[in-house]
This record gives sequence, structure tokens and C-alpha cells, in this order.
Amino acid sequence: MSLRKHQARGEAMENLRFMTLRSFAEAMARLGIHTAGDLLATGKALRAVRHA
Repeated sequence: MSLRKHQARGEAMENLRFMTLRSFAEAMARLGIHTAGDLLATGKALRAVRHA
């Protein structure tokens, strides 16, 4: 996955901060994050990019 795609996911995550739980779940699904494992993998990738 490209650096820009990881950055876009990070920006999208920040924009989700004030949404309702349902809206949050729908937005996460649009990003391709459907499970807790997907969310953890995304977080690990973002941390790796930040520390690279």
C-alpha cells in the first residue's frame, strides 16, 4: 500500500472523530476496515510510516 493511501486513511480517521457510531462504522467500511484486525493492521501501518 502506498504512503499516500496510508496518509489518506489517517486523514479520514481524524475526520471521523465527531461522527455517530453508525456513521463511523459506515465510513470505516468504505475505507475497507471491516474488523478489529483490519483496524489494528491500519494503525500498525500508519505508525510504521510515521517512524520511517
